[in-house]
Amino acid sequence: MSDARTGTKWQAEIIRELWVEVDELEKQVPQWVSVDDGLPEATCKLLVCWGNLNKREVAWHYLRPTKFVDDHGRDIPAEWWMPLPEPPKGEDDG
Repeated sequence: MSDARTGTKWQAEIIRELWVEVDELEKQVPQWVSVDDGLPEATCKLLVCWGNLNKREVAWHYLRPTKFVDDHGRDIPAEWWMPLPEPPKGEDDG
């Protein structure tokens, strides 16, 4: 019995389809954004990164209209930011 889907062309098509799927999944993963490239549009909780080559810090903080602040209202010298992902769905979330 011969199967037309066993040749190299079929394998190449599967690989192309998988790469398309990988590209789509990568778009769903939050990415670090330089503050030089812009700030989030709304006040929100997000991850921020700051520091130097010897010490980097990453934590979640708030963005107020034009600056990052911690829970106590202190300015954070953020260099990079990333939106927090959606929380996981629980069993009762449907």
